[in-house]
Amino acid sequence: MRGLIQKMTGPKYQSSILGQAIFVILLLLTASLSLSFGSAASDQERAGQRLSSPAELAQGQDQQSNTGKQATGQNQPGQTQPQAASSESQALRPIEIKDILVWKSISYAQVSSDGRWFVYVLAPNEGDSELVVKEIDGKKEYRFPLGEAPRGLFDSIIISDDSRWVCFLSYPTSEEMKKLRKERKRVEPMASLLDLRNGEKTEWTRVRKIAFSGESSTYLAVHRLAPEAQEKEKDKWTGSDLVLKNLATGQEIGLGNVSEFAFNKSGQRLAFLVDAQDKNGNGLLIQNLNSGEVKALDTGRFWYKNLRWDEKGQALAALRGQEDKKFDDKIYSLVAVKFDPATGKPEKIEYEPGKDSTFPEGFGLSPDFTPYWLDDYEAVALGIKQLKAKPGADKDK
Repeated sequence: MRGLIQKMTGPKYQSSILGQAIFVILLLLTASLSLSFGSAASDQERAGQRLSSPAELAQGQDQQSNTGKQATGQNQPGQTQPQAASSESQALRPIEIKDILVWKSISYAQVSSDGRWFVYVLAPNEGDSELVVKEIDGKKEYRFPLGEAPRGLFDSIIISDDSRWVCFLSYPTSEEMKKLRKERKRVEPMASLLDLRNGEKTEWTRVRKIAFSGESSTYLAVHRLAPEAQEKEKDKWTGSDLVLKNLATGQEIGLGNVSEFAFNKSGQRLAFLVDAQDKNGNGLLIQNLNSGEVKALDTGRFWYKNLRWDEKGQALAALRGQEDKKFDDKIYSLVAVKFDPATGKPEKIEYEPGKDSTFPEGFGLSPDFTPYWLDDYEAVALGIKQLKAKPGADKDK
């Protein structure tokens, strides 16, 4: 007996009794919940049964009849059928491609140097864009249609460094562009200069490029498209008119047969390449914008291209090309100029690969690479390419 008591009071036996007790409690709780749900269901059934009186049944039938009439569009006299839900369901529809194409987004956002003006393009995925020039802390706002503007507008919407001017290119509308593409005609952008002080606008037609004169913001350069007749000539030349507008005086100066141009960082010098018919007067020239003096740095019956200033505006480089009977490709040489910081005197350096015995045979300077000065002004970076020899040409030399 004592052993049995010890067994019953042992830890294992106590654990077993505890488990059994928990099990019994869970059974009781389950039964109680079942009774509660059953009681609630019975209450609902009894409540439903209490609606079975004749008067209540008649009322219920009337409600069903009214509901049926509303569903079929027959209203009782003096009653108004709600239209909000049906109107909303008719207004909602799936999104289609035409909806996505007209969604507008902000792009090419810029802030003027003085932090006063916010300039951006409001453009749909397809269609005509709009330029917005908004005063950040004020109420002034200017909006201009841009037409069906192409991608990559970074050089087509510019703010002067003194924050007084905005210049931009605009294009034909989407409908006009469809017509031009159908007739295979070229697109001729228009340049607009906006004076932020008073909102006045000046325009030029047939424009290919625009640029302000660097940090000085004294001039605006407007490079015009060449006449269409020039593009149809057998011996094509790429030069066209360059208009220099003095922003202080409003005076405009024209330079002819310009193929490329670039201001240095300070805006004190303008370098440009001339490409005229029959290569007459072709060369690399520079104009001092303070004095107006124009100086030729290199001239000759060559093709000049890939003009570039260094970041400090103290040196520039370009390629000079000519034909060679042995190759289909033009043969290019380098023309590089650096200016003395104290006197401004130019120092010209020329490099012709054909005269360099260490230059790889069968290669030449690449016209697809724009040469540039290194930071120490001791060397110029160049690109090279393999030249395509003419059939039957002497390949041994």
